[in-house]
Amino acid sequence: MITLKVISKAIATQIKQGLINTSYSTVDFSSTDIKEEIKRPCFYIDFFKNKTGKFNASNKERTLTTKLYYFATNIRKCKLELMEIQDLLENMFLEGLKVNDNFIVNIDDGIEFDIDKQNGFLAATFDLYTVEEIPEDESIPYMDSLQIN
Repeated sequence: MITLKVISKAIATQIKQGLINTSYSTVDFSSTDIKEEIKRPCFYIDFFKNKTGKFNASNKERTLTTKLYYFATNIRKCKLELMEIQDLLENMFLEGLKVNDNFIVNIDDGIEFDIDKQNGFLAATFDLYTVEEIPEDESIPYMDSLQIN
């Protein structure tokens, strides 16, 4: 199963790889709550809406609303930096989110960006829709393995 922790790590990995040859290659991710003091510049990933249920008898579906924050280096001089990060993020997720070699999630409805120049951050919001197989419980005997004496 693909966990929220795995998805969060995949987002961070994809961003870090996308920033390798840019002036933002050293920007890190904050793991603390954004209500606390944050070290700028940094990214922060938050999942704020998750709808999960059965798709059918053997599959689970999930719609996960994700918000990615980027806190600019300088609150007072952030306009160009936030525009550059927005451009980079737009291109990084055009092909979706690669969770692993066998699991790539498309971002069909696109990414919505909000820039808060007063507080010096960019917020990118997008929905991830996944359908994955529910692993079989080995302890439950199925009809094909049921033995009748």
